[in-house]
Amino acid sequence: MTRPIAATRRRIPSARARRALAAVLVATIAMHAAGPPTPRPLLAQDGPALAMAGQLGGPVQAVAVDAAGQTFVGVGPRVIVFTMCGSEWPVERGRTAPLPGLVEDIQLRDGLAYVAAGVGGLVVLDARDPAGLRVLGRAPLEGVAAKVVLDGPRAFVAAGARGLRIVDVADPAAPREIGVYQAIVTDFTLVGTRAYVVARNLQQVDVSNPAAPRIERTLEDWSDAVDSIGPHVFVAISTAVPGESRRVGSLRVYDVTNTRRPAIVHTLPIGDQARALVRVGGHVLYQGASRLTVVAQAVPASLGPVLGAIGTPDSVQAVLPAGRTAYLAAGRAGLRAVADWPAPAAARERQVLDTLGSAESVAVADGFAYVEDEGSGNRVLVVDVRRPAEPRVVAAIPVGVDHGAMVADGGRLFVGAPDRTVRIFDVRDPAAPRPLAQVAMPRDPVTGREAPVWRLALDADWLYVANDEWLRVLDVADPAAPREVSRRRSSGGATDLAARDRRAYVLGPSTGTFQGRPSLQIIDVFRPDDPLQLGTHPVTGAQGGVQTDGSHVFVEGVQVVDVRNPERPVDAAALTLPGRNRASALAGTRLYLARTNADIGGSVRVVDVTTPSSPIAGPVIELVEGVRGIAVRDGHAFAAAQGLGLVVVRDAALPLPPTPAPTAIPTRVPGLSETTYLPLALRGPLGGVCR
Repeated sequence: MTRPIAATRRRIPSARARRALAAVLVATIAMHAAGPPTPRPLLAQDGPALAMAGQLGGPVQAVAVDAAGQTFVGVGPRVIVFTMCGSEWPVERGRTAPLPGLVEDIQLRDGLAYVAAGVGGLVVLDARDPAGLRVLGRAPLEGVAAKVVLDGPRAFVAAGARGLRIVDVADPAAPREIGVYQAIVTDFTLVGTRAYVVARNLQQVDVSNPAAPRIERTLEDWSDAVDSIGPHVFVAISTAVPGESRRVGSLRVYDVTNTRRPAIVHTLPIGDQARALVRVGGHVLYQGASRLTVVAQAVPASLGPVLGAIGTPDSVQAVLPAGRTAYLAAGRAGLRAVADWPAPAAARERQVLDTLGSAESVAVADGFAYVEDEGSGNRVLVVDVRRPAEPRVVAAIPVGVDHGAMVADGGRLFVGAPDRTVRIFDVRDPAAPRPLAQVAMPRDPVTGREAPVWRLALDADWLYVANDEWLRVLDVADPAAPREVSRRRSSGGATDLAARDRRAYVLGPSTGTFQGRPSLQIIDVFRPDDPLQLGTHPVTGAQGGVQTDGSHVFVEGVQVVDVRNPERPVDAAALTLPGRNRASALAGTRLYLARTNADIGGSVRVVDVTTPSSPIAGPVIELVEGVRGIAVRDGHAFAAAQGLGLVVVRDAALPLPPTPAPTAIPTRVPGLSETTYLPLALRGPLGGVCR
């Protein structure tokens, strides 16, 4: 599989740290060879393939409105079409299947939607019937397609480090690339036969011959965003603040009637650095880090005054005025709307569409997935996955998850929270979870420092806690009254663990025994008042997942340790796989690995451990977004794939449970805000379904 080339993800750079590349889904399944550093070579063998069964969520990075008032929203790798109930309540009319990339921009023309789909290139959709949205054509492009502008039979696409790509769309069913301007392009606008390109500086590029675009001149040393109307180009520029890391922004207007001598006609200081810039009617909308500034424009060649600023989330990536409402594609914060934006003093900003913005970890039990969402604050979303092709949110729990510390079983959910507590929830009714108890982790009695919860493992009614340098064991038979029954300081630290038959297998980042190398500590808690450390062994890492079948321990991806003699653990085998392991799950003799790649993306990989001393690298499904968490249940793997949200993967090697009968979708879901979007139904402002 050809790996996409790194490129700037969005057309508008941000002052805050953001992912450098778009999260996209690549529906490519391949078998990979791997060999362990042992005398016996191990080769990948053909086996049952992995296939995507379902997907839920993703950030909102694009929005467009057609002449009929239908709103097209990019949610992760999908385009979803809505009409508005009132002015701000969306009702779904149709959606695409997951596209081959994260939706970064949408342009509408003549019943078609032209989608900049990240590393999926340019995708053309037939959008004449929203209920039957379908892919009409696609042009694979190098780089990350982040913005598209249509100009007659051509589409111009900003592709980050792979430049400005020019595509012939005269036949929308067969778009083809015809030219490229090579630069690091994060934004651009077209005026006649010239493109004004943001490539850190602002460049004027002649594109009259699309096969050979050429730069004519540089207009600005540092630019952030650009738009145009007629012969006037509006550019957001910024300058560094001496001695600080921030930049201050201004808005500048060029008259480019004479392309040989573009002239500055106005400059207006704004303050913060721009992320997006839109000129509409008699106004310019300037989206900064956390506010939308509205600038009056009496005539095209002048600016001002500044009418005011409206507070917005710090994740806004695109602005679309539609009448007196301005829609904000706010990434992980979903789709937002600013009502009455021409009068900033009276304007109000609110969330219109809430999504699973970024999935970071996952636990699964009894047909429901519990997904850590870093999108809209700290929360865990409860997702019904009994029908894997149609995952749907049924509740939200307002709790953060630290280091992926989350397990579920038997109607109980256990979460290691950022405030160094273990939180326990009753999820017997998943649509109405309720808190039962919380246990605070004490300061380290030796060093006195605060000790976070790194990972959790559940074995029957005992909850094992990797508490920085301590192993702690809680009896949770009565989840409303948990009590600590055992604890022991680990000689190598405690940042990941597995547990089975009252024995804990604890990973730590260092130990003096192995000169600072990560280590596996085997601790017997058969006598909880006197836990006994049995053995220790050097390992490849301390936070990338650990599983056990009782006789062997599988560390990261993958070191196999024989622990049948726990006092003398020994290496049994190892596989060398590309990338980095983040988490793992064991189902019978199949080990599932959540991976991130060194350059971009990640994967769900399967390793056959039927014979632990000879693990075999099995099938893999590639995602061009890192996979941070994984759980396996009922013939499916559930991957927390960051910007791709929750990805459900079917493994043909595992048996399927009976398919449940369809269940009614509630019109009101406890624990969710009034603006929360459900995959199959939306509610109006009073909780009723708006049709």
